[in-house]
Amino acid sequence: MIIEKTYLCPIIGSGTREDPRRPSLADVPIDKAWFMIELGKVEGNDFCLISIVADEMDHQKIALGKDDVHFATRTLLRVDSSTLDVLKNKFPKLLEKLENVKSCWVTLQQQTGKEE
Repeated sequence: MIIEKTYLCPIIGSGTREDPRRPSLADVPIDKAWFMIELGKVEGNDFCLISIVADEMDHQKIALGKDDVHFATRTLLRVDSSTLDVLKNKFPKLLEKLENVKSCWVTLQQQTGKEE
């Protein structure tokens, strides 16, 4: 089943054609479609929200690093309140940008992964 999950992760890449700026999770070797919304810098590193539309089994192959947080499956927020409070302090516009992510659509195999 194709589903969408949203993650917070660092942005990598130097911004060149050979090494474009992208979410670190964009490099996970699975069949996926994705888009990102930048959040800003924390301790010198750029972060973003990335929504990935992929098969449910492929999402299980995404190994989250220490800087990666899984936020949402489809449109449901799935992060505990203490973690959310810490993230809102680091990224004051986090909830606003998360709402933007929820309203965007990207497809994989003509499916969005969102509940209709």
